[in-house]
Order: sequence, then structure tokens, then C-alpha cells
Amino acid sequence: MTRFNLVTRLPAQGEPPFHSGGREAMMSVVTELTRRDLLGRGAAAAGALALSGVPAARAASGTFDRTIRIATLGLALGGVPSITKRAEQELGLKILPEITGDTDGVNRWVRQQPAAFDIVEGYSWYVTPDWPSEHLQPIEISKVERWGEISPLLKLGRLRPGDPGGTYGQGEAAFRRLYLDPARSGRWPSAVGTPRALDGLVVEWIDERSGRPVGPEPRFCTGVPGYLNFDSFGYNARVIRKQPHELSWAELLNGKWAGKVALQNDTLGLLEAGIAAHALGLLRIRDLGNPTQREIDALFRLLIALKRMKHFFGLWDDDRQATDWMRSGEVVIESMWASSLSPLAGLGFPVRQAAPREGYRAWNSLFSISSAVTDPAKLRACYDFVNWWHSGFAGSVMLRSGYFNAVAETARPFMRQNEYAYWVDGRQADRDYPGPYGNRVVRRGQWRDGGPFSRRACRIACWNSHSWESAGNRQRLAEFASMF
Repeated sequence: MTRFNLVTRLPAQGEPPFHSGGREAMMSVVTELTRRDLLGRGAAAAGALALSGVPAARAASGTFDRTIRIATLGLALGGVPSITKRAEQELGLKILPEITGDTDGVNRWVRQQPAAFDIVEGYSWYVTPDWPSEHLQPIEISKVERWGEISPLLKLGRLRPGDPGGTYGQGEAAFRRLYLDPARSGRWPSAVGTPRALDGLVVEWIDERSGRPVGPEPRFCTGVPGYLNFDSFGYNARVIRKQPHELSWAELLNGKWAGKVALQNDTLGLLEAGIAAHALGLLRIRDLGNPTQREIDALFRLLIALKRMKHFFGLWDDDRQATDWMRSGEVVIESMWASSLSPLAGLGFPVRQAAPREGYRAWNSLFSISSAVTDPAKLRACYDFVNWWHSGFAGSVMLRSGYFNAVAETARPFMRQNEYAYWVDGRQADRDYPGPYGNRVVRRGQWRDGGPFSRRACRIACWNSHSWESAGNRQRLAEFASMF
């Protein structure tokens, strides 16, 4: 595998991976930074859990008024109005998406005021910080109508359990944070690295060594999987003339693109930078989803060194900013979400999504129910909504947004046959296809970068994980962002 020098240049054919002084010079910078205490102020954020941004809980009326409140980041609910409208029409409910704006907002609501919401549209890596609060209730799997149709990837870690051709991926994978054993019976194991407070409670159904399920399927889960995706980075194909599968995460640190590289300004940006540094061999991170503090310290030193060498154009705060930077030409390679990639490609801009040889950064959503929901009618309505989500319409909207669904097949009736095949099966587009807002996001003749769902699901480097989100590390990330 050809490698290239960090912030210098691609090696010529037959040249050693790092020309004279390349890696050594960088490592000397990192070593020198080790002697400075540039990043030692993280403890200032240790008490950052304030109630700001959490709505006051509404007084219980004693009678269910057919309204359910859903705490969400707004990626689907609240972000795409057609989903909420359709659900209200078909369920006879009033659905109020309560958009928190960021991960911290969602976690604050769960940990501090569970009566402020009925359902939380969270993610599998929220289980670690949220479940110790005991403010979420176990979901009864028997009440989830299409549970048997949920992808095995999310339950057992692979599309075909026991197939050695796939990778589980490091980090807080969906299947490692999905199942619950409220009795702590010990019938199922907890994944390696599960926090002590959740050990024996949050369990996995698969033995990762043998690839076989462990006993009968558990009866409870932390939340019902909704949608998922396999993220990487976007790049301008007119400038970086490579096919998606020819790229490595290390491309983010290629000095050829110095000054035109951007990362997302959050802990997922840190995770991606860690994957890139590990891929290039500058850092050795044993577990990308759960790095040691020493490994995180080394990554921050590397990022600061890169910033001083003007490698990064900036850190973006939302996907619209990422779109603007790519479209303007100020950036040619950066962290990008599906919500940015497809619309920009639909405009004819030559943006593509990498299919890195190391694998994707994967994630999935979970619908969990607040422990404050005790009224039987409201609880039934919460289950009704979760079951409605998998009935097909919501799935079709999320596919058009560039995401996949835990239950895929039900979306077919809501899409053209070839349109569904483009998004899920990797087929070539037979016409222009619309996005969730009716705008063109796919052009006739286009192929979806990365291929079918089945190919992506077998190539996962790491799942989104909470371990990067300690208060100290978030403070250090804020300090790093302030350098731009």
C-alpha cells in the first residue's frame, strides 16, 4: 500500500514512504509540543452539566391528550417536516419534535429532566452516558412489530453472522449497546469495555469470537433502531483524481491539500482525525472507539502542530458550512455528511464520498422511551410511533436523504423501483431522483459512491463512540477550535 508524507507531498514511484526528514520532522514537532502544557486546561469543563436549554416539564394532566414529545437533534424529526406530518395523519397523534441542537442537549434532557420528553431520538453511543441515570425505560421487544426485519448488522454485528469476511468495527457498535438484561441474570455477556455501571445490564447477543448468538434473544432493548449510515469524507474529484475506493483516511493529512482540509467541530471530528493519524502510522491507537488518555493527548498535539503548519482551513459547525466551503473551492477534502453530499452532487458539483480502505465511521439511531412515561395510553402511543417509523414512509424519506434504515424493505412501495435500487442496492440511476425536499439530489446515470448497503456494512473501521466526549476533552476541542 502506497503511503505519503504528512503535510509534504506524495512520494514518487519507488521512493520510500517518507522522504528525508518528513515523518521525523513531524514527530520532532510533536515531541517538542509534549514538553509544553498547551492542553492541560480540560478540567475547567468538569461541571458543565447545567440545566440551560432543557425545557420545563409540563404538568401531568392525568389524561393523555394524544400528544407525544420527541427530543431530537433534528436530523429527521423536526428537520424533515413531511415525516412528522405523515405520522400525525396516520396515527392520530400530535407530535412535537423538541430540537435540542446538539448531543449535549439531548444528553442533558435524558439525565436531568426525563419528564420533558416522551421519546428521545438518540443514538447507540448515547447509551453509555444516558442509561446510568435510570431515566429511560427498557423497550419490550415483543411490542416492536417489525423487530424480526431489523438488519442483523444492528443486532449481531454482521449482515451474515459468522461470516469472517465482514468486520465488527471498533467502538460502541449498535449491537454492543442494543440489548438489555434488566435482571442482570448473567445469561448474556457485556461487550469488552462496557462501563462498570452498565456491566451486566447492557449486553450483546453475539459472541464476537465465535460469531454465534448466545442463547435466546434478550427480551428487552435500550431503544429501537431507526436509521443508520456509514460516514467518511467528501472530496472534490476534479482536484483529487481518485476513485472513492482508492482513498485512505490518511488522505485528510496529505500535505498536498494543505490549507484546503476541514474537519467537523465536534468529537466525531476527533474520531476521524484519530482514524487518519492511525492510518498514516503517526499514532498507534489500540481501540479507536475507546482511546487512552495518552493517545488522545498525542492526537491533540498532532492537531495543534498541523494547525500551526496551516494544514487545516477550518472546523465546520454545521453541514451547510461544509457545503459552502466545498462549493466555493476553499476546501477540497473534508468531513461531510450525507445531507451535504447528495444535494451538492445533485447540482452537478464534482463532490464524491470516499470509501476508505480502512472502513467507514458507522452509526445508528435509537428511539428510546422516557421512564416518566407511565400512563398506559401514552406508553402505547410511544410504541405506536416507533412501529409506524418502520412502516415505510419515514424510511423512504431517510433513503432520499442519503441514509439507510434499520428496516429497509418497507420503503419500497414509497419509491420508484430503480430509485430504491440506487440508494440500497448500488444500481445506476435511470433518471433524476429527488431529495426529501423535492430538490434534485441524484442525476441520471449516476452511481452511488461506496456501492450497495451490503458492501458498506462489511467495511466498518469504527462506530461513533462516547469515550471521546469527556468534559476535559471537549474543553480541549473548544480550545483547539478557538485557534481558527
